[in-house]
Amino acid sequence: MSRADRFGDFEYEIVGDTVTITDYYDGPEDTISIPESIEGLAVTVLGERAFESAGLFREIIIPDSVVSIRREAFANSFFEKIRIGKSVNELGEGVFDLAFRLEEILVDDANVAFISENGILFSKDKTTLIKVPSEGFRGDQYEIPNTVESIGRGAFELVKISSVSIPGGVVSIGENAFRWADRLLSISLPASVLTIGEGAFWGTERLLSFDVDLDNEYFSSEAGVLYNKSKTVLLNYSTGKDEPREFTVPPGVETIAANAFVSCRLERINLADTTTSIGDSAFAWCENLIQLVFSTNLNDIGENVFFNCDALEAIDVPEGNLDFSSMDGVLFNGALTGLIRYPPAKDSDIFTVPSTVTWIGDAAFGQAKSIINVSLPTSLLSIGKEAFQGCRQLSGMVIPAGVTRIENDTFRECADFVEVTLPETIVFLGDRVFSDCSDLRTITWSDNIESIGHSAFKGCFNLLEITIPPKVSDIRDSTFSGCVNLETVELPEGLTRIGENAFGRCENLTSIQLPQSLEIMGDSVFFSCKRLAAIVIPAKVTSIGDSAFSVCWALKTVEVQGQISYLGMRAFQQCRELQSIALNGD
Repeated sequence: MSRADRFGDFEYEIVGDTVTITDYYDGPEDTISIPESIEGLAVTVLGERAFESAGLFREIIIPDSVVSIRREAFANSFFEKIRIGKSVNELGEGVFDLAFRLEEILVDDANVAFISENGILFSKDKTTLIKVPSEGFRGDQYEIPNTVESIGRGAFELVKISSVSIPGGVVSIGENAFRWADRLLSISLPASVLTIGEGAFWGTERLLSFDVDLDNEYFSSEAGVLYNKSKTVLLNYSTGKDEPREFTVPPGVETIAANAFVSCRLERINLADTTTSIGDSAFAWCENLIQLVFSTNLNDIGENVFFNCDALEAIDVPEGNLDFSSMDGVLFNGALTGLIRYPPAKDSDIFTVPSTVTWIGDAAFGQAKSIINVSLPTSLLSIGKEAFQGCRQLSGMVIPAGVTRIENDTFRECADFVEVTLPETIVFLGDRVFSDCSDLRTITWSDNIESIGHSAFKGCFNLLEITIPPKVSDIRDSTFSGCVNLETVELPEGLTRIGENAFGRCENLTSIQLPQSLEIMGDSVFFSCKRLAAIVIPAKVTSIGDSAFSVCWALKTVEVQGQISYLGMRAFQQCRELQSIALNGD
């Protein structure tokens, strides 16, 4: 059994007769010293993501009592120096992922599992290079010691270096090993390398070439591009190449690996007739890519293949492909029942989805720059998540009656979205579904909606009124946060919960009637509703959360109909006009 508790700025659990640090709350200290014991029990574990996103600290000192540092414990942190005690013998995956400001890692000389040399972390026998601190190495070249057999996950992540000399004994390169090493110009792989992890060279934006030893039995290179030995898999294109602007995948290549062309500068890519599959994120962040030409035999594409390909104008599929088709540069499945990708830079402001289409895929129209109006067919049954996210000129949409769900982020950041009509078949609205639709004014609701996701209408500045459908029992966190012009809200009887910050910063909301069915109000629920003049809290509500009515400048009267067992911190802070709180319960 375990329990969570707080010791100073640390959150911890007691597991058996030892302590695991599970979280840290940024304090004022320049250096974090982890205690050796809490409640008389030894601190032995730093838990998963315990210090994730920790702030601008100079140093963290890990005591000799700690034996294990779990997965991603320091991920996304800003520590400059990490001191590892003598007893640590286990490091989880990604412990130092995206440690942006790390300058050195120091290890106690008595540690039997790890050693540091010039601030770089190795296994004790120096067969594994674990981490080169991102800010700790400056220079044109680094020579990996000849003892090293394995380059660990994220080992050179974010390191500002132009060349790395990999010795002949290295057999494995871990995932994300050189991620965002954006000054790296070339990579030479010796004959000994057997495995390369996914994303090993992600974001190496200046990389000009791969050069693989001819005796390597698993990998090969041609014209600076990395392949498997038989050249049936294209693993990595050299993303730093300015020329040529067009690349034709060589005959024989069957698979484009995940992340293969990430951040490349190409404008046109032609797949080989032999190519049958494209891996996840294969062309992500190819910001210059204008045209992609499929092959006749392509039958499978992964997720996020075209993510942030903002210049893409056309995806062309040759006749004879049975699994995919294109119409005027728009990608569909072979049967024309699914719309997979509308090129974001396609020069057209109106598009009519064919009447054969029954589904629109995830991110299908995402970031489409010019589109103003999309007509959806009556045949449509489903719309994927993020389907229209970032279509900033899209003015509105009528959703067909066959659709029952609007998934997460579907219309997020459609800044010119003015109105939306939801058919009676809609029962579900996902998280952030209309978030940051700053011009959204009118919603025609479905009375059958049962669930509205968190932040669903966050930042809809011009939304004036809302009537929550009768079947909704929970308004989730931040649902209407930042709807600064919202004046009128009608809540249904049957609503039991209003989540944290649900109406935070609805600065023009003057009144709201809470239903008698309401039981829970989250922290900051009406934070900074500056024109709210009065509130009646129903009898079933037993707690008023932290900052619940903070900065409600115009609030004059509060009537509490039930018994309040908890009044949160700053619940009525800066309620300048508050005159009375009437307590009908005890």
